[in-house]
Amino acid sequence: MLQEVVPEADTSPRGPAEYLLHLDAEDFATYTHPVYGFSFSYPKDFDLLTATWGDEEVVDVHHPTLPLAIRVSIQLFDPDGALFAELASLPDDYELEPPEGAESTAVGWIDTDTPVPGEHRSAYWFVAHDRIFEITMTSPDVQSLEAWMREFVSNALRLIPPAQDS
Repeated sequence: MLQEVVPEADTSPRGPAEYLLHLDAEDFATYTHPVYGFSFSYPKDFDLLTATWGDEEVVDVHHPTLPLAIRVSIQLFDPDGALFAELASLPDDYELEPPEGAESTAVGWIDTDTPVPGEHRSAYWFVAHDRIFEITMTSPDVQSLEAWMREFVSNALRLIPPAQDS
């Protein structure tokens, strides 16, 4: 008697939104910056790159094939600088909840008009440890990007109090 063979359903994630939804706790690694007092968890199959450009430190994690990325940029906080003035001028509707330990409110937005079709970016700024932190995230889906940003800032990103001098 012949028995019909039914192939097992393919449950592997197909796109960026599905990829993010199917991550489990064991799918994450943690990066801790050796100087600037922060750490964050990220999917461990992302590639990790760090760089220094002038006074700016950058930590970049991105998926090797999917259009998903997180960039953390840190630069010295200058209350008289152009970046701070620009951020302070944003309307109140851009204020977001900063991560625990931040020394300022946070501002940010989602850019749906990027030069790369199907790519959306969110940017989020706050001050901590006398530095301006900029978190930039990329995803092709606005809804998953917004949820991912909130999850990252609320749960994955940790500001580590600076060591106290003895």
